[in-house]
Amino acid sequence: MAINQLNNTATSSANKDTSTQFTADKWATQKLQAKSDAANGTNPMAQLDKEAFLKLLLTELQYQDPTDPMDTAKMLEQTSQLSVLEAQNNTNELLKNLAEQIQNSFSMTSIGALGKVVKIDGSITKATKATNEINFNLNFSEAAAIGTVEIKDSNGKVVKVYDLEDQNAGIATFTWDGTDNDGNPVDAGKYYASATYLGKTSGNKLTTGGNEYPIEAVKFKDGTALVKINGQFVDINDVGEIYEPKSNS
Repeated sequence: MAINQLNNTATSSANKDTSTQFTADKWATQKLQAKSDAANGTNPMAQLDKEAFLKLLLTELQYQDPTDPMDTAKMLEQTSQLSVLEAQNNTNELLKNLAEQIQNSFSMTSIGALGKVVKIDGSITKATKATNEINFNLNFSEAAAIGTVEIKDSNGKVVKVYDLEDQNAGIATFTWDGTDNDGNPVDAGKYYASATYLGKTSGNKLTTGGNEYPIEAVKFKDGTALVKINGQFVDINDVGEIYEPKSNS
């Protein structure tokens, strides 16, 4: 008797395990089928859109039990849900169009920055005391007849002066040998270059620093406006200040 009870218990456990295993396999199969359907574009687990919602409601009305028709309150609740869903879709579409219009407007505004002047850090870095070749740029709004280029340390002290003559308008590149006026190497760190000159056309005394450059070009990448400054494209959002170029009159 004990043996039969044991066998029955074992059989019951086996059946229970088989049932559990069958449920797990079935769930795994359903998950694989859902992935397959999604890959084929059916996506059965997605939320209903308004067309599918309305079709489902009409089908429900068509096949309702005449002896027990659908509750009016429930019908109103479902139709109100349909209205809310449609309103949400319309709002999302409106917001999408508004975002596109704002982006297009911003793009046109960015094009208007062409020819204007921006301020950047403009510092030049001497990596080590032994560094003997540091390139830097200066922007000349007008061709220079004569003038000087000064290099100052972070405290504003002039460490090097170069003579300037017959310099064309636009961005010019200079090379500093990393020494002071006595020919001694200066310490590593940040330095700042500027020029004071006499304009060939206006005859005015003009100045320029290594932190003011014109916007040479504008291009768009992945919906972001990039402006060309000092030969390089940067995100317009990283530009701190944009203003009209100074008059030479």
